[in-house]
Amino acid sequence: MSDPLPLGSDLAGMRVVVMGLGQFGGGVAAASYLARHGARVCVTDLRPAAQLSASCAALADWPIEYVLGEHREADFAGADIVVANPAVSPANPLLRAARAARARVTSEMELFLHGTQASLLMVSGTHGKSSTVTFLHQLLKGWTRPVFLGGNLGRPLLDVPAAWHPESTCVVEISSYQLEALDLDALPAKARTVGLTALAPDHLERHGDMFGYLSAKARLFGLARQGACAWLPEAAYNEAPFARWRSELRPDLRWTAYGPSSPCHWDARGFVIDGSHLACPSPWHLPGDFQRDNVLLALGMAMESGMPAEVAAQRLPALRGLPHRLQRLDLPGERVVFDNGVSTTPESTLAGLEAMPAGAVVLLGGQAKAGLAYAELARALARRGDHVHVFGAAASDLASVFASEGLEFLPHRDLASALAAAWQACHAGQTLLFSPACASFDAYPNFQARALEFVRGVEDLAQATRSTNLGD
Repeated sequence: MSDPLPLGSDLAGMRVVVMGLGQFGGGVAAASYLARHGARVCVTDLRPAAQLSASCAALADWPIEYVLGEHREADFAGADIVVANPAVSPANPLLRAARAARARVTSEMELFLHGTQASLLMVSGTHGKSSTVTFLHQLLKGWTRPVFLGGNLGRPLLDVPAAWHPESTCVVEISSYQLEALDLDALPAKARTVGLTALAPDHLERHGDMFGYLSAKARLFGLARQGACAWLPEAAYNEAPFARWRSELRPDLRWTAYGPSSPCHWDARGFVIDGSHLACPSPWHLPGDFQRDNVLLALGMAMESGMPAEVAAQRLPALRGLPHRLQRLDLPGERVVFDNGVSTTPESTLAGLEAMPAGAVVLLGGQAKAGLAYAELARALARRGDHVHVFGAAASDLASVFASEGLEFLPHRDLASALAAAWQACHAGQTLLFSPACASFDAYPNFQARALEFVRGVEDLAQATRSTNLGD
């Protein structure tokens, strides 16, 4: 049974610990929200103040205590409420100590979901969730109601007062970490429609195994209000644990499969959603079949929210993808370069390869993840005859896997040296694909930082090549 401590306007005087200030706004949003409601806030983070200066500066107007460079168990044992960063496992010993002392452990996402009165459209999944919520936001923006994008992608909605209004719509991306941490028994089911994108193994070191990972994702359906539409990829519709959610836990939802054999699918002509046909624009700016899957789900959720098919069709040509999602770079010269830096799993790189010509120069690497399909990726690369450059820790970690599948590759110490070699190996008219298939944490704080280094490196190489060709 959930502790009855409040998460809303009755926080005055409560002792609240925010665990993990972070650099992407979630900890700042939680701390400012709590302080605004009169809580006594202590922010604690293992990183030193020098690494969190921007986040601390954003909270300068509030009377907040900081414990940086360490965590103190006494702070957790003496708290009424602990707001934990999603990166912190629910099994963390400090969170266990807080629960043992009868503190309520919650999250920035749970604070928002508890308080908002907006219409919620929520998306999770392994691959494509950021693209899907971006397309959904682009479809809905400027239509009838104010629409806000946030959650795992974008600004924390806890810090956007207008996103709490009943006349607003919030498009929310939510990760498996965020879902795992939610107390579903304590949350009102509010979401108007929910959807899962493509599913594949990921974060198994956190969730234990594939069933644990999918079970975390399936918690999304516990957030849907009675009668809401719940979207599932066709391939997962009858699989555990989703079949149990459909038949036992949430039979009150309107379950909808989307995929090649479903009433909601895409084909060569465009998108078909429950009998409505939306022609694919020409030219189409979103390469890759996986992007069509993401657009299909976004269209379905938009139309489920009341958007007429003709309005959705009119808005289709304006859809644009996020950076680092199979993005063709606008570069001088004759090399064709795609940035798929968002890829941190072999499955997402495999999806990107489907849109590339065979014989491409492929740049991958970083920190390989345990239990994922690197052998399948190696077979595909070898079959296609791609020229593979591997950087970082993966160059040694994946060597035996790649060798056993007959894949020849060139190892490199880091991204810069790998890119220089790949650039030289890529001739005019050939495709260079950056799609790491591995985590970034061996050398970067996140995938964006790694992808931005790739883009800067490519731009420098393209300019140097152009200058050489012009005889400068």
